[in-house]
Amino acid sequence: MATVSGLLDFDRNRSATIDAGDSGIANVPVVLQNIATDVSLVVLTDAAGNYVFINVPNGSYRIVEAFGTTGGVASPGDFTNAVVGSVPTAVTPPISFVTNPPSGSTNLDCLTPNTIFITVTGADITNQNILNGPVIYTPIQTILDPCTTLSTTNLITDADNGTFGFFLPGTPANTGPATAPYPGATPDFTYVVPDPTTFTPTDGEYTVQNIMTDAMSNVIGAWWRIADHTTGNETGRMMVVNGFNPGAVFFRSTVSVTPNTNFLFSTWILNLFKVTGFPPAQLGVRILDQNGNTLFQQTLGVLIPENTNAPEWKQIGTVINSLNNTQLTVEFFSEGEAVIGNDYAIDDVALNPITVPIFTPVKSSNAQTALVGDIVTYTVQLTNTCTSSLTDVFFEDIIPLGLTFIPGSVTVNGVSQPGVDPNVGFTLPDIVGGTTTVVTFQVRVEGIPNPNPAINVATIDYSYTPVEGGIPMTFSEDSNQVPLLVEEVATEADLAVVKSSVQQTAVPGETFSYTIVVSNLGPADAESVLLTDIIPSSILSPQYSLDDGVTFQPWTGSLNLGTVEAEGVRVIIIGGTVSLTATGDITNTAVVSSPTPDPNLENNTSTLKTPVAAIVRGVPF
Repeated sequence: MATVSGLLDFDRNRSATIDAGDSGIANVPVVLQNIATDVSLVVLTDAAGNYVFINVPNGSYRIVEAFGTTGGVASPGDFTNAVVGSVPTAVTPPISFVTNPPSGSTNLDCLTPNTIFITVTGADITNQNILNGPVIYTPIQTILDPCTTLSTTNLITDADNGTFGFFLPGTPANTGPATAPYPGATPDFTYVVPDPTTFTPTDGEYTVQNIMTDAMSNVIGAWWRIADHTTGNETGRMMVVNGFNPGAVFFRSTVSVTPNTNFLFSTWILNLFKVTGFPPAQLGVRILDQNGNTLFQQTLGVLIPENTNAPEWKQIGTVINSLNNTQLTVEFFSEGEAVIGNDYAIDDVALNPITVPIFTPVKSSNAQTALVGDIVTYTVQLTNTCTSSLTDVFFEDIIPLGLTFIPGSVTVNGVSQPGVDPNVGFTLPDIVGGTTTVVTFQVRVEGIPNPNPAINVATIDYSYTPVEGGIPMTFSEDSNQVPLLVEEVATEADLAVVKSSVQQTAVPGETFSYTIVVSNLGPADAESVLLTDIIPSSILSPQYSLDDGVTFQPWTGSLNLGTVEAEGVRVIIIGGTVSLTATGDITNTAVVSSPTPDPNLENNTSTLKTPVAAIVRGVPF
């Protein structure tokens, strides 16, 4: 019977060798399983990270680092106690199982395969070591608004659903396919097999491989030794790219999509460089519509700086809308020249449907019914229940007929906003996550609206992206409808008009003015009172005054006096120059009207006839 032993090592500096800075990882299940019979035994690594199996019969076995497997016994484990079990799944322990990891480390992955195949032939087998190293995973959830709902369906099927494929457990590190695995997805770059004897890949080349520890750039200390993101061990594969000509595409995938649907595009990217002072990784991503037009393009280099503590897999992305497209194309392309430093790894490319929250304004008023002349206050609230800010916010509210906006009545979050008008619209400050913006304004009821009740709706436009740094999408959302019933009061208003002039005659070449007195004899207010007066052509350039002749404005033939209260009086002066050709009499009629019922229409008209003075040699007689 043989003894099988090894070490589960924390490779702190990711050297892929056991050195003085390393330490063992304790209390992690390690499984030894006979491949032919499935008989297996689970032992826990000791305080120094060692594991030992004794009394192991001859045969073929797998050794698996299997964190989470139950039933482990203290090392050494006696294989005579082994029982039949399922094939164990290789899993690394969490970062909390090691002491003093590099700053920022979030996970452990593999520097060597964590499934090892051995054949026992009687002699002891030692040094079956498994090396775990620190790695940083920065998921998009750290910059993705938690209010979103992300589907697990990845629409990208190229490159094995964006994972770049898998190897069997126990595959040696630094393994890549013998030929380009996805030639249709990599149009402008050349595929190479991992080769430790030369700088591979070099400018304009890429490889698809599992754990990378012996590339020449690893050996000279320029690149991190890394595992893929999907599995973090020898079974997972990734794309390793050495950038060159700007615009050269190294990954392309076309997917079918549902029109007018939101999608989260994301990928995991790692800057291979572990030293500073070199040009950053320079790559870009763009998404094209079905006609080849660019919907989204972004340079990613600034998003994946080098990390000198540990290799960092960083997930980046943005939310896009498919608009009217049934097909989208995702492209990764080189942005930088062929220089040292423009090197990166990519894994887990995805395009997932995502549900983005809609922020709907809520409108209310201080009255559901009103009378003509009443003032009504409307309130509109927009609450950002999520984390990301709403930007480019614009408010608009078209006031229904029969209601008139009262200038200067707008407030935003309790602060007066003079000079703005909801009919025209105005901008609002950004609405940060977890806050509410409140807009109020007032209207005056000028008459009975048609239809009645008057329906009022506010519209708020805003921009929003659930991904920090992503492309803001634009939204235009209507509030709920708010009705206002204007009650009709069964009353009458007796309007009267009297036209007069202090001038007994009209002298050609001189000014002549009329005084028009509009009275509301009651008993009710008269709404939308209209004064109509067609000035004869013999009165030139007529003007009117409402302030007893202090100021004048051009007379156009009619004047809306608005509401004239019961017992109210309005005095209008209309004047002009008498034409030099005027003769005979000048007859002028004023008419007043209102939609308010008038019991006596006979006093709604007033006519004045004025003789024109005869002139001889410029002297009247």
